[in-house]
Amino acid sequence: MTTRLLAGAAAAFLLLAATGCTTDTPLGTEVTDTTVAPGDAVKGRVIYPDGKIRVTIVSAGSPVVKDHKYAGHRDQGEQACSYDDEKFSCPTDGLTDGLYVVQVIDEGVPSEGTSTAMVSVTSIADYQPTWQADGDVVRLSGWGADRTVKALIRTENGKEVIARTLRTDGSGSARLSVATLKKARYEISLDDGLWHLGNIDYPFNVLDRTE
Repeated sequence: MTTRLLAGAAAAFLLLAATGCTTDTPLGTEVTDTTVAPGDAVKGRVIYPDGKIRVTIVSAGSPVVKDHKYAGHRDQGEQACSYDDEKFSCPTDGLTDGLYVVQVIDEGVPSEGTSTAMVSVTSIADYQPTWQADGDVVRLSGWGADRTVKALIRTENGKEVIARTLRTDGSGSARLSVATLKKARYEISLDDGLWHLGNIDYPFNVLDRTE
């Protein structure tokens, strides 16, 4: 039975390949570390590379080019990264502290657009920003000592319900009270200029207050 199944699967694959009806798997991008010190390389891997891959790094402040051949791409100021066997390395020499985007495209398949991953280049020691909902409080840690973080919470319909400017303590921590919020699901944004939640184009995570 196993032999027949394998033979059948192989025959089906050969038929798909012969007719050109193979399924292309979308690109993915993964960085090894989400923060690196200036001068250290940004390293990571490309997920499902199956064509002519090109990797670049660019400031998150660079605008997305409208109607770009590779949708979602940023051209202004992008720098080339090395790529080999699913792995990439992007130099940061000359880059100032800030938020950057690693961009991956398959030059042979423009319809896949641009796959991205965020990374912070910063000289702040032990910078690993995280957040956690803890009852009526949102706790921040790893954001660096004595730094400003802009916090925004909105409903799933986009109505702003909390907007605060937080200041971290000497350990890089801060807290935000959400006690006034009703039991519901919200979206939360935390942004210090070096990092933000979500992905590069949608800086929000889910804050679930239903439990």
